[in-house]
Amino acid sequence: MSHYTSLRVGDVLPVEGRWRITGQPLDTPEWYALRVRGESKAKAKLEFAEVEVAYPVERDVKFKNGQRVERLKPVIPGLIYAKFRAAPMWHVLKERGIITGVVCRDQTPIILPPDIIRRVMGLPTEAERLAAAKAELLRVREGDKARILSGPLAGMVVDVRSMRGSRVWWAAGFVKGEAEINGVERILPLAP
Repeated sequence: MSHYTSLRVGDVLPVEGRWRITGQPLDTPEWYALRVRGESKAKAKLEFAEVEVAYPVERDVKFKNGQRVERLKPVIPGLIYAKFRAAPMWHVLKERGIITGVVCRDQTPIILPPDIIRRVMGLPTEAERLAAAKAELLRVREGDKARILSGPLAGMVVDVRSMRGSRVWWAAGFVKGEAEINGVERILPLAP
């Protein structure tokens, strides 16, 4: 305690290792499901320690004294998801009242895959995001070169002239035609 005698009012207290809520840095961040009392308070305390926190919320509308009161409330009360970049020190988190427990299997905290967190939060998974990005990249636009995917002209490379609704009008030399938009695939220009 003697190193505290040199501190003055307004100085920041040094955080000793035994009071930190995280330990050694992890090679890859890990998500955990934490049991808490008061999601927003736990979130604030964890974020102060540079731990990313997420929990799904829904809009709750009530009428109180004739006034419309709208608030966000947790979808799963008492449960938050935290992404630790350093090893969590569970005993310190519990002692400080930040958490009441951790979701475990056989006394071992369960590390959640990031896609589970994205699914819980109502966000697309990594695979879904990649599929959407690929679909957008291959989406046919006017002026594009495209390949016909099915029918007797399958494989033919055409110029997309116009589009309306789900139809595409194309030309390839003197041959002109139309097709369903999902019946043609954009040919990506080669990078220089």
